[in-house]
Order: sequence, then C-alpha cells, then structure tokens
Amino acid sequence: MLIGVALGTLLTGIRDQHAAHRDALGGTSLVPDAPPQPAAQAAVIDELLAAERQATRDRIDACETAADPELARLLAMIGASEASHVPALREVR
Repeated sequence: MLIGVALGTLLTGIRDQHAAHRDALGGTSLVPDAPPQPAAQAAVIDELLAAERQATRDRIDACETAADPELARLLAMIGASEASHVPALREVR
C-alpha cells in the first residue's frame, strides 16, 4: 500500500506542476483529478513516461522556434520539469 500512497503523491505533484505550466503559458487543458487505480498502475506509468518524454521533446522544439527569449526560457524550464518526471515515475514503476 505504501507504493500506492507514494505513487498518488507523485502523480498529484506532477499534475499540479503541469497545471502551473499550463497557466504560465496562458493555455487551457484537461488535467485529471485522480491518480490511476492500482490494478492498472504499471500500464498507466508506462503511458505517463511516454507522455513526459514526448512533452520534453516538444518543449525542446518549441524553444528552438520561439521568437521571444522570455518564452524560450519559460519553455526550457517547463521542459526541464517534464524531464525530471521521467526518473521519478521510473522509481515508482
């Protein structure tokens, strides 16, 4: 059960960070409220790992094309945050 609690805490933190990133970029998106059910934990974590890796790549691409240096810095910080989610998710997998 401790793993489930740790996973729930981790996912809540990641969700909150993504919501802050969304707000910083002035966008809107659906942010889930609940962590996954324990029975599907491994599959959900694998999906989240893939999503975080893709988000990191997307942020790198956006940095390269950003015309505004402040936006590029913000995107770089968000990309670094997303990249840091990968080892944290691997740890609870």
